[in-house]
Amino acid sequence: MPLIDEILDLAGYRREDLYVCLGCKICSSICVLNEIGIEANPRNFIINLIMEKEELEGDPLLKYCTGCYACTFFCPWEIKVPEVVRAVRAALLPSHPFEQAFSSSLELFGRVYEPYLLFRLLPYFFRKGYLRLLVKGLPSFRPSLPKRVKIEGVFNREKK
Repeated sequence: MPLIDEILDLAGYRREDLYVCLGCKICSSICVLNEIGIEANPRNFIINLIMEKEELEGDPLLKYCTGCYACTFFCPWEIKVPEVVRAVRAALLPSHPFEQAFSSSLELFGRVYEPYLLFRLLPYFFRKGYLRLLVKGLPSFRPSLPKRVKIEGVFNREKK
């Protein structure tokens, strides 16, 4: 497991910032994951992180946190649990092929270019069996190069 200080640095926290947790469990009672039957406990997640326990890797919050910030909104100390969860995900879990293709598209083109994403994700679609679904959607796919948008009269003001 990566060092806790590296994870907290990714989240923008220090270890001392998380010691202020009062243990009130408001974050646990407000978490939307509990409403759909996933037993998520942000308080235990924070404690397991501070204590560097191995249970952190199997925590349901790591896999299912939606990043809704409800826990942060109701926390008396406004601990941003979703940011900590994202930092732990980045440190512990491998990135998804879509995330890799997305960031690669941003680096190359300065924006998300859908044909490039499709090209980069074809091996993933093939391995996972999604290729048959892709073939069904191809008739509606029309790749095109980005075009410049014309805005009449806004920037080119005519003098009278």
